Amino acid sequence: MNHLFLPILILFCFIQAFSQEVGQGVLRGKVIDAVGLPIEKASVKIVSDSGKISLCQTEREGNFVCDANFNGGFTLTIEAQDFSVLRQTFDELQDFPQADTFTLAPADLREEVVVTANRAETRLSETPASIVTLSKAEIQLTAAPTVDDALRQVAGFSLFRRTGSRYANPTAQGVSLRGIGASGASRSLVLFDGIPLNDPFGGWVQWNRVPTIAVERIEVLRGGASSLYGNNSLSGTVNILPKKTRENYAFSAEIFGGTQNTFSGSTFFGFSKNDWMADFVAANFQTKGYILVERGERGAADVFAGSRNSNLSARIGKSFNDTANVFFKTSYFGEVRTNGTGLQTNRTHIRQFVLGGEFNSLNPKSKIQNPKLEWRFYGGTQVYDQVFSAVNASRNSETLNRVQRVPAQNLGFSANASAVVLENQTVVVGFETREVRGASDEIGFFNNRAAAVSDSGGRERTVGFFVQDFARIGARFVLAASARFDARENFAASSQTRTLANNQTTVVNFPDRK
Repeated sequence: MNHLFLPILILFCFIQAFSQEVGQGVLRGKVIDAVGLPIEKASVKIVSDSGKISLCQTEREGNFVCDANFNGGFTLTIEAQDFSVLRQTFDELQDFPQADTFTLAPADLREEVVVTANRAETRLSETPASIVTLSKAEIQLTAAPTVDDALRQVAGFSLFRRTGSRYANPTAQGVSLRGIGASGASRSLVLFDGIPLNDPFGGWVQWNRVPTIAVERIEVLRGGASSLYGNNSLSGTVNILPKKTRENYAFSAEIFGGTQNTFSGSTFFGFSKNDWMADFVAANFQTKGYILVERGERGAADVFAGSRNSNLSARIGKSFNDTANVFFKTSYFGEVRTNGTGLQTNRTHIRQFVLGGEFNSLNPKSKIQNPKLEWRFYGGTQVYDQVFSAVNASRNSETLNRVQRVPAQNLGFSANASAVVLENQTVVVGFETREVRGASDEIGFFNNRAAAVSDSGGRERTVGFFVQDFARIGARFVLAASARFDARENFAASSQTRTLANNQTTVVNFPDRK
């Protein structure tokens, strides 16, 4: 009996020692919200006093298991989307209660995460830039039928014309921020899902390409942002973030109408299942508009200035082990406008595709934390038709003087990578390039007869590199430094004019410019 008791005692002591070693090598816990529901995919970060970092993530039931192969005190940080950050400090590893429950409170304004300020996710309270955000709820409360109408509540936002995109010619929809005078060509960059909305040929913005039902949030960076976004963002950047499906199924629809024969209908449908997701957006808007000229000055040439447009888009994507995802999106936009007289009309047709993805990694053994890569490859074609005329002084007659067609094609690629180094510095590096081919084909009229035909156009290629170091020094001081290099080339530019009366043609080839 004594011979049997001794091996059992040795085995028991070995098991006890092993279990204590394992218990001290890992930290377990559960993350829940204020009503007790588990929070999935919450980020858990453990930083020891000696500088060792351990990262893990909660699973579906909110539980996490993190390595803790160190001695002494440490700081526990738990972050999750739409929740405030939780930080707790422990003097010793033994002070951490195993299988404890941590409750996250809903995020307040200062914990809101933005991406526009540094082209990487940053809490609003930690960025030195002037950022204004409009949430989905705030956009819906404004009852604004278009995105540019919703943005009018942002201080410093202005368009080239006071009239919104429902009535004004699209070439007058350049946007400006902080009082830098707007023009037809926008002085601010407008992005939708990371892709420029600015017209590739003229620089103006077709706001109706983005129905409000497809918008999750809008971030407005006020002030010069050319070091990160290039010279198109002289007065700032407007970043429109698209709505995405997070549930198994999602459906929403909006219908409204009003005076001036205004009617709009839009719908969003999406689903997510087995790492696949897809969403579809369809929208239509039409309004008869109003007569632009005062009643006492109107003539027979004056008619209603209205618009009608349709918007269709489809997106499909796939996730890979919560560390990477890719998606493909295609869209179509068509618009017809009457601009206040019988002859002055314009039409727009835009087709676009986007192929993109994201990659992020959680490697607790790496000195580079939270590495993330985002990339976009995009392209599209568009045709813009416009008719110009002259109205006499009495406004009772109108004469056709020019018909214009502006075809344009563009192809671009952008990528940026971000990571946290040395525990308190976020470094962002990026590259982007774009090539645009555009033309302006015009027919000039004299006495209502075609008099001349002119064709002009060319190509433009841009390449940009940028880098930013965003350092947190202490609890209240943030230091940001950024640099950017841009190269631009205009080439294959020419102009050709043919006079129909004598059939003479004049050709001018312009030298390439860099």
